[in-house]
Amino acid sequence: MAEINLLKQKSSANSFAAVFPSILAKLLIVVALGVIGYYGWLFVEEKKITANTVKLQADIASAKKEALSRTDRYELLTRQGQLIELGKLAGGYEYFTKLFQPLADNTLKFARYTGIKATSDGDITLSVVVPSLESLDKYFQFFNTTYFTENFSDVKIGGYYKVKEKNSEYYTFDIKMKYNTALIQQKP
Repeated sequence: MAEINLLKQKSSANSFAAVFPSILAKLLIVVALGVIGYYGWLFVEEKKITANTVKLQADIASAKKEALSRTDRYELLTRQGQLIELGKLAGGYEYFTKLFQPLADNTLKFARYTGIKATSDGDITLSVVVPSLESLDKYFQFFNTTYFTENFSDVKIGGYYKVKEKNSEYYTFDIKMKYNTALIQQKP
């Protein structure tokens, strides 16, 4: 004889439809709790930022009050103004002494200058003395080096002549050339 089962059987088609509202409700509760937690965290952070802002504003007001009450404040403001004006004035001048170091770096040890004439537009004229013709040749060869051409260009050499004194003789000549005008400008 066949047995009859009177217990309810779960079918797979009906089980998803029955469970879906429960899963959706739980998921919505978790999302709602997450949103509430996020807004709670934002509220706490906003309170911290507001407290820090109030503290910083009080510190700024205190520092401003202290700065305005200093007895040497006007002297400090005067000195700052003087330094600003000095910077403006010094920035526009040309310093020909800054030309000496590159010129010395580009001069051989045996040569010496007896006269220097420079203009602010980049022209310089030098009167040079060297002890011999060999040193004169070495001096002229130095004009072809890249170290020399970084700051000087358009070299024109005048005639040279021999000078005899009591116990010595030397050669003298004039050089006219252009120099880099950035050398004499004051850098800020």
